[in-house]
Amino acid sequence: MVSLEKQIDFMKSYYRAKYTLSNWGILQTIPMLAIYHFFSDKMDLEEAYHFASEELKQQIETQILGDGSQFEQSILYHVEVYKALLDLCLLLPDLQDSYQELLEKMATYIQMMTGLDGRTLAFGDSDSTETTEMLSLSAVVLNKEDLLNGLDVKVDLLSLLFLGREKVKRLQEFERRAWQPKSMIFEDSGHVCIKDEHRYLFFKNGPLGSAHSHSDENSFCLQYQGQPIFIDAGRYSYREIYERYLLKSAWSHSTCIVDGKAPERITGSWEYEYYPHSLFCHHKEREGVYYIEGAYWSAEPDLPYLHKRKILMLVEDVWLLVDDIRCQGQHEALTQFILDKDVTYQDGKINQLRLWSEVDFDLEDTIISPKYNELERSSKLTKRQFFENQMLDYTIIAHESFEIIRHSVYQTDDREVENALAFEVKNDETDKLILLLSEDIRVGEKLCLVDGTKMRGKCLVYDKINERMIRLQC
Repeated sequence: MVSLEKQIDFMKSYYRAKYTLSNWGILQTIPMLAIYHFFSDKMDLEEAYHFASEELKQQIETQILGDGSQFEQSILYHVEVYKALLDLCLLLPDLQDSYQELLEKMATYIQMMTGLDGRTLAFGDSDSTETTEMLSLSAVVLNKEDLLNGLDVKVDLLSLLFLGREKVKRLQEFERRAWQPKSMIFEDSGHVCIKDEHRYLFFKNGPLGSAHSHSDENSFCLQYQGQPIFIDAGRYSYREIYERYLLKSAWSHSTCIVDGKAPERITGSWEYEYYPHSLFCHHKEREGVYYIEGAYWSAEPDLPYLHKRKILMLVEDVWLLVDDIRCQGQHEALTQFILDKDVTYQDGKINQLRLWSEVDFDLEDTIISPKYNELERSSKLTKRQFFENQMLDYTIIAHESFEIIRHSVYQTDDREVENALAFEVKNDETDKLILLLSEDIRVGEKLCLVDGTKMRGKCLVYDKINERMIRLQC
C-alpha cells in the first residue's frame, strides 16, 4: 500500500499541464480514480481523487471531438484512451451511465476504422491491429450489438473475468451479425469511412492533431473482398531517422505531390515547420452511390497550390478518383497509390480490379510498417504529368467485368464543356452515366448533354437501365 500511495503521489505531483491534451494524461487520472474507490479506506487519497475527477472531465472535453474521434489523428491512441475509459466503467459500473454516450461514439469510430480484415488501418502513428476482441467486449458492456457487424464474437480471458456472470451469459447469446452497409463522416476529424461486406474505403482531409499526425490530406485507403489494396504505410519508429520522416510525409500516402515537394515540411520526429491547411471534407450517399470531396491549401511558401480530390463510388465495384490541382505556372504533378505488400499489379490490374487512366502508371519500390519497429518492402503506383495552371486528372478503379467509355459533354446550345468528365460504366448487370464538373457553367445554357442524356449538376449518376437520375452535388 505504501508503494501504491507513493506512485499516486508521484503522478499527481509531476503531472504536466500538457497532459490535459494527451492520451498519457487519461492513462494517469483513471488509475487515480480506480485506486481511490478500492483503497481509500486504507490510504489518504482525497486530494488525488478530487484532482483526478476534475482533470478527467477536462481531458475528455478537450481531447474527444464531437464526432467521437480522439483529436490526435491516430487510431492507436484513440483505442488507448477508449479502452482506459471502458475499463474504468467495468471496474466502477456506477459510472457507466455518465460515459455511455461518449463510449458509444468512440466505439463506433473504432468499428468504422476497422477494415474488412478485422484490423485497424495503420493510420497516423498506429499499427495495424485486430479489434474483434475490443468490439466484442464493447458490444456487451455498452449493450450495442451492432458493433459486431460482420464479426464473430471473440473476448479474451481477462475481459471475461471483469464482465461478471450476467454479461458473460449475454455474450454467449450473441450471434454473428449479417453485414449491414454503413458509411459515416467524422466531421471534426475529417474522416470518411464507407464499409460493407465486400468493400472498404477510408478518406482523410482534416485538421492537424497532435505530433502523431501524418501528412495525409486527401489520402485514401481501399480494401476489396477482404484484401487491403491501397493502404496507409504506418509509422515504424519515433526515432530521428529517415524512415520515420518518410512514413510521416505525403510521400508515403496515396495522394498527389507537385514539383517533387511534399505539402508539408518535417523538421523532426514530432514537429512540422508547416503543414497543409485543410479546407473542407464532404460526404454524401444516395441510392448506393457515394460521393466524397476534400480540399487543402499547400503551405509550402515557394509553391502555394490548391488540391481538390473527389471520389465517386458505386456499389457495383466502381471507384472514380478525380484530382484537381490549381497552381500558377508550369509544373509537374505526381499521383501515387501505396500498395499492400500482398497484392500484385500487372497489366493494369490488381487482383480482380482494373485501373483506367489517361496517363500510364509505373510501379516503384517503397517501404511500409504495419507494426512498430518493423519495416517491410512494398510498392506504389505512380503517374507523372506536366500541367500549366491547372491539372484535372482521373483514375477509375473497377471490377474487370466493366467496360469504361469516356463521353464528351456539351451544353444544350452545342458548346463543349471544358474541364468536364463524363463516363459510361457498364457490364452485364449495370449501365450508368457519370458526370463531374469542376466549374460552374457561366456562359450559355446551363443544361448538359452526355450521350444524349440531359444532366444538370456538378456530380450526377444516371442509371440507364432503371432510368433514374441521382444528383450528389448541384
